Amino acid sequence: MDRGFSRRERLEAAITAATVIPVSEELVAIIAETRAAYRRAGHPLADVAHANDLWIAATTISIGAALISADRIFEAVPGLGL
Repeated sequence: MDRGFSRRERLEAAITAATVIPVSEELVAIIAETRAAYRRAGHPLADVAHANDLWIAATTISIGAALISADRIFEAVPGLGL
């Protein structure tokens, strides 16, 4: 029982520490613009199979942050700081 309780505490702490970026009209516009730019550039993030990665990249760009990732899909992404 004690083991499960500590997992719950860790989960609650992680949720409390997380920053939630709300989906806004501005973010949706950035995602659309980003997908179009990636399609023109021939970058695989424009592919539907990478829709979640596109959201990550566009959200990172929209808040002006750098993305820390070992996922190679984010390499050479226009406008994305790694």
